[in-house]
Amino acid sequence: MSFFFFEAAPMTYYDYLEDKEYAAEMDSKVRADYPRHADEARALMNKILRRADKQQWLVFNGEACDRNFDLGGLATTHRYVSSLLECRDKGQPVSEQYLESAVRACLGLGFAVIKGGQTG
Repeated sequence: MSFFFFEAAPMTYYDYLEDKEYAAEMDSKVRADYPRHADEARALMNKILRRADKQQWLVFNGEACDRNFDLGGLATTHRYVSSLLECRDKGQPVSEQYLESAVRACLGLGFAVIKGGQTG
């Protein structure tokens, strides 16, 4: 019987710089495709992430190493929310609740419940 142990290499300052650069690159791509909606989408995501997952919030803003490889999902969610905001501005029925639910679902964040999920 053999056992394999995988020891992850510690993150370095250079890893942080690469992650910060990648976060900025992804943000600029979304801004290029959705110039009028990227800021609003980013503000919504920041509001939710700040309360729900501080580590992802820091990664999204390029302030922490991406130890859990969250940047791809964060960038995709930023693009998706920007596109939803564009649809809203074109007359589609996209509510604030739908936008928040989309962010939470895409990033695997929890949802608020009333009375701990109990009915009655």
